[in-house]
Amino acid sequence: MLFQKDVGRVSQPWAATMRAVHNDPPGPTGSCWAGGLQHPRFARAYARAVEGMNRGGVTEHRWDLLSSLYGRVVEIGAGAGSAFALYPATVTEVLAVEPDDYLRALAASRAVSAPVPVIVVAGAAEAVPAADASADAVVTSLVLCSVVEQSAALAEARRVLRPGGVLAFYEHVRSDMGSLPWRRTS
Repeated sequence: MLFQKDVGRVSQPWAATMRAVHNDPPGPTGSCWAGGLQHPRFARAYARAVEGMNRGGVTEHRWDLLSSLYGRVVEIGAGAGSAFALYPATVTEVLAVEPDDYLRALAASRAVSAPVPVIVVAGAAEAVPAADASADAVVTSLVLCSVVEQSAALAEARRVLRPGGVLAFYEHVRSDMGSLPWRRTS
């Protein structure tokens, strides 16, 4: 069964995940359910700025990043849902995780018209609301700069990826390990 936004049902693979999420204790940076990760000014500014960024080339980079993905995908930091329209038909479902209420509401409105089923949920990068090894791919796109514990976020991505899964990222944070490419799929 596919996600039906109007009645709040989710597909079977994510159903257990969603039940577990609502009983989880707060994550390392505060409870995303209690508004611990709300940044209203940033969220509104980002929602306005991302449209210009998309016109300036970000959409093409995201298209390139997402075009080879398949199966179940977890998108960490979905923002306003700018990537939803870019997922290929080979993706069967997207679990879009966004901590901010304002951006999550924008993402939920975009999920309705996405070419693949998208489930938008509250959650933090450091405590992804998905079961171990439940995703064929994890996507981060222009989000790690806003994450306090980047190593915890990447550990969560690894946890939810199935063996052999894909971490697809488009980021602009600097590594302590020297010069690395700005965008990479691994």
